[in-house]
Amino acid sequence: MDAGFDVTQLAHEVAALEARRHGRAFVVVVPLQEGKHELVREFLAEGPPFDPGGIGLERHEVFLTEREAVFLFESPKGARVLERLLAEPELWDVASAWQHSAAEMPRLAEEVFRWPAAGHGTDADPPK
Repeated sequence: MDAGFDVTQLAHEVAALEARRHGRAFVVVVPLQEGKHELVREFLAEGPPFDPGGIGLERHEVFLTEREAVFLFESPKGARVLERLLAEPELWDVASAWQHSAAEMPRLAEEVFRWPAAGHGTDADPPK
């Protein structure tokens, strides 16, 4: 199923999430089409199509399973950093390539618990 990778719709969902809470991190889960794991691994091996520090991220990680790619974005600006990310022209080129690997629309994961070790983060309280 080629449902497309609609970055604009995802951006609206992230903005709505930001309006409800003020966390530092957000996670995007991209379900993968069967047989696309290795292609996605190749995409990811090229690194992000943007400068993570340049757009205000403190941390950016991607985790890959056979069926999903999970993107973690962390910034003191929370999901608002997405505005700078969406202004990156290279992101749109890569998003169109991902369109043929995504099984369905990416979805957001809700942060329900956070435990930073002493000196490794500023918001020790889990979101309410």
